[in-house]
Amino acid sequence: MRRAEHAPHPLTLGVTPACAGRPLSTFFRHGASPADLRALCGACPLYEACDAYAMAYDVRGIWAGTTYSEGAQRRHRLGILPLSVFTDTPRDLDVLRERRPYGGDLRARRRALAAQGVSTR
Repeated sequence: MRRAEHAPHPLTLGVTPACAGRPLSTFFRHGASPADLRALCGACPLYEACDAYAMAYDVRGIWAGTTYSEGAQRRHRLGILPLSVFTDTPRDLDVLRERRPYGGDLRARRRALAAQGVSTR
């Protein structure tokens, strides 16, 4: 198995994704169906960037129309060890932290997600 290479977070690329404005809960366990999100993601200008990010990092939820388990199976088939979002992220995520109302504070992010009904555990 080989370690994944960094892929930039799709939101740092300056293009508006098709999912913009949708609540985060849409992309997690009790949100929209994967089939609905596949259709949305398939028409997105950031589809390839989102897919590359999901393959490189151990991200939860649905990315590029792919569930977490589908992405994990694909990485396993390709022999890729994903990077950790928490320990292996480079500076491009600092750009996102500056845009967030919680300032990139992980505890504040978890509280914000919990307020939306999204489990972080």
